[in-house]
Amino acid sequence: MNESTVDRGSLVSWGKRQFHRTGRLLYSFGQSLIRIGDRWEVADAQPEAKAYLTLGHAFHSNGEYAKAVVAYRKALQFHPAWPEAQYGLGCSLWRQGDVEGAEIAFQETVSRMRNCAEAYNYLGLIHRYHDDIPAAIRALQEAIRCNPDSARYHCNLSMLLYRAQDYPAALTSAEEAVRLAPDMGDAHYCLGVNLNQANDLEGAEAAYREATLCKPDWAEAFSALGFIRYRMGDDSGAIAAYMRAALLKPKNAETFTTLGKLFVRLHQFERGIAAYRAALRLQPDRLDLSILLANALYHKGGYEAIEAEFRSAVLIFPQDPMPHFALAVCLTTKGELERALQTVRKGLALHPDHPEGCLALGRILIELGAYDVAIQEIRKTLRTQPNHHGAHFRLGRALDLSGARALAIASYRTCLSLAPSHEQARYYLGCALYDAGQFAEAQQEWRRVITLDDGQIASLAKSALEKAIRISSLRALPPR
Repeated sequence: MNESTVDRGSLVSWGKRQFHRTGRLLYSFGQSLIRIGDRWEVADAQPEAKAYLTLGHAFHSNGEYAKAVVAYRKALQFHPAWPEAQYGLGCSLWRQGDVEGAEIAFQETVSRMRNCAEAYNYLGLIHRYHDDIPAAIRALQEAIRCNPDSARYHCNLSMLLYRAQDYPAALTSAEEAVRLAPDMGDAHYCLGVNLNQANDLEGAEAAYREATLCKPDWAEAFSALGFIRYRMGDDSGAIAAYMRAALLKPKNAETFTTLGKLFVRLHQFERGIAAYRAALRLQPDRLDLSILLANALYHKGGYEAIEAEFRSAVLIFPQDPMPHFALAVCLTTKGELERALQTVRKGLALHPDHPEGCLALGRILIELGAYDVAIQEIRKTLRTQPNHHGAHFRLGRALDLSGARALAIASYRTCLSLAPSHEQARYYLGCALYDAGQFAEAQQEWRRVITLDDGQIASLAKSALEKAIRISSLRALPPR
């Protein structure tokens, strides 16, 4: 509609018709502007201002935000002090991405109408956008002062307080949001976030479950539910939640990545490999996904597929040393030590003394029998990563094979203090203890391996334990 070609009477008549057509959108764009009972200062507004205001609301409701901005500004030309026009202008500018302009409009709104809760809420969003969390919190507190019964405001305030690390206050606001709106999925989700932070896993699980019931098509809520179940040790429940999230949002690589980790943890390697490959289809340039996929293939025993995966990664990331180190480990496992040595040196040429490269080199040197040099390389890794349990294990192996049994036992025990489920470290600790004459302790470690694992290491531990028991019984026989 072009105001230059329409006379004043036609404009006012059009505005009245549009007012009825839009179903009294003067005070709302699908959400409360002010509490019932509040009134805008419109008594002295000119008919042209009212018509342009109505026109602005209509454009905004139809998603034509640029036209809405023009209409609201025309309304303000006729009535500069009209807070509703300022508020509408702020909403449309915000939708257009003009954050600074929206902030000015909302500030003008609240300066003239201190009970406009929604304007304060928008100011809170704007301050959060600028990462000014204290100002955002103050704005949301003003919104709640204007409308204390809005669960949405309490929910927004809770998330801001959470970011400010005021966790008790954040939890209180989330609980108030749920009390005010028990059917609001966002409120339950917000409560779940706070309960998770407080390590109330059962409470968080219940809150996220309620969020999924309120919004059954909300993928993020199912992902959060899966994460909590994962923390609780409920792997099957976590998989079910993440599978639902993947169905709802099939282009989220993180969901498939987490599913892959869960499947591998449950030794469902085929499904883990499929999940990692789905994630890589979505984000083919992620090296960490290639490594996770290769690890899953390793557990499955598909060494050719692992090597192919890492060779592909080397081509995709030629300046990243990690694919070289991973490929070197794969070749070491296959027994191709010369190729492994060449590959790891290529990676170290890109990044000398890289901790993973030194560890990979140390592993190769152990296989080649160069134990002293291997010990030096692995200790380079531990200087920068003292809590690397894999490095402690490999150091233990090098020390053990070089005859430094006491130091080897100490390294194995350090590894197990960092990773109690490391079956290899526990098995070799038992062997070192047995060689040191600590027979009872050795048998205890082997029994733990058998309890924790049912694979090749468990078979080795069972065989060692049976042999130790036979030897022990022979020692107990009286001399003839």
